[in-house]
Amino acid sequence: MVTDDEQAGYLMLTGLLRLHGPVAAGQSIELLAFSGTKTAPAAQLCEQGLRRAWSSTSRCACVIWSMAMQAFQQSGRLLGKDVLFSAVNSSPAILQARLDGRLNTLVAGHSTLGGWAMVLINDDTKGVNIDAHGGRDRQEALFQLIDATQAQRLLGPLAPVDFRALSAVGKPASYRYPFSLQLLLR
Repeated sequence: MVTDDEQAGYLMLTGLLRLHGPVAAGQSIELLAFSGTKTAPAAQLCEQGLRRAWSSTSRCACVIWSMAMQAFQQSGRLLGKDVLFSAVNSSPAILQARLDGRLNTLVAGHSTLGGWAMVLINDDTKGVNIDAHGGRDRQEALFQLIDATQAQRLLGPLAPVDFRALSAVGKPASYRYPFSLQLLLR
C-alpha cells in the first residue's frame, strides 16, 4: 500500500491558486515550490502533481525547488501574506504554522498509512483474501487539504480509531477498506 503522492502536489497547488484568486490579463503568478529531498520518489511524484495543476493554468510563471522558507522570513516578508506557502506534512510545527497563517494550504494524510497497513496485515494473518477487498498493491488517496479547524483537531488529542471495525473479517465481498484521514478528524 502506498500513498498517492502525485495527488498531494496537485492538491497543494490547486489550493494555493484558489486562495490567490483570478489573475489579470497579461499577469502571472510566480511559484516557488519546496521539497525536502528532490530525488526521493515521493518528492518526484509530488512535483508531477504540481506540474499537472500548473499545466491546467497559464497563470504560473516558474517553478523552483528549494528550501527557502526561512530566507523569506529573514527578508522581512510575512509568510502567508506577502508570500503564499503550502506543505505536505502533519508535524506539530507545521500544523501550528497552518493555524498561525504562515502556511496557506496544508496537505496531510500520509502519516496514517502505517495504521492502515496494520489492518491489512491483521486481515492477512486471519486468512482474509485482501485481493477481494481492493488488493495488496494499492495506491490510496490518503491526502487531503487541511483547514485550520482540522489542523487544530490534529494537534489535540485524537479520537480513538477502532481498527477492528475496519477489518474485512466477516464483511461481504463488496466491502472496501475505508482508509481516510477523516477517521481521525471525527
